Amino acid sequence: ANYNDFDWRVSIAELTSDAAFSAYPGVDRIVTLLSPDAISLSVDGVETWITKFRPFTFPGEVTVSARLSGRRATDLNVMSRRGSIRASVRMHTSERLLWATVPEGETSVCIVLAGRASLRWQKDPQVDLGERDAVIVTGPGRFVISGRPDLALHQVHTGDQRPGVVFVHVRFHRLGGEGR
Repeated sequence: ANYNDFDWRVSIAELTSDAAFSAYPGVDRIVTLLSPDAISLSVDGVETWITKFRPFTFPGEVTVSARLSGRRATDLNVMSRRGSIRASVRMHTSERLLWATVPEGETSVCIVLAGRASLRWQKDPQVDLGERDAVIVTGPGRFVISGRPDLALHQVHTGDQRPGVVFVHVRFHRLGGEGR
C-alpha cells in the first residue's frame, strides 16, 4: 500500500542496522519493541530508549532514527491517519481469558506473538491461533481470547516467571468521515 492508500496499518519489522524511519505526515505512529534488546529512537534530536512491550507513540512527520543496542531488533508498527482514526496498543502476557467489547466504528487486531491462543468472536466458531497469527474484527461485538502456552513453540515468561502467551491487542477507533 502506498502512503495515501490507508487509514490504518499494522506491520512487524526486523531491524538489522541503525536506520532512519520513513516520514508519514498526518499519520500517528506507535512502535512497540518485540525483541529483548532495547533500541534508541532519536525523535527530532531527542533520544529515547524503548524497551520490550512498551508502546512508544510519535507523529509520523517528525525525523526519527533508530540505533540498535544489539545485532537486531523486531518491532510492531501501528500507523493511523490523524483526524480519521485513533489507535491504541495493549500488550498482554497471560494464560487468563481476555474479554473485549468492540464498539460500533471500531476495529480490533489481535496478534499472537508467542505461544498459542484461541479466539471466539460473538457466536462464531473458535479460531485457534499460533505464533504471528492475527485476527481482525470490526464492531459492534465482543470477543474472548485465551492463551495456551506451548513451550515447544516459544518460551515466554510473565512477571511471576511462569510460561505464558504473549499477544497484542490493537484498537482502531474511527473518528468520523469516510474510510479509505
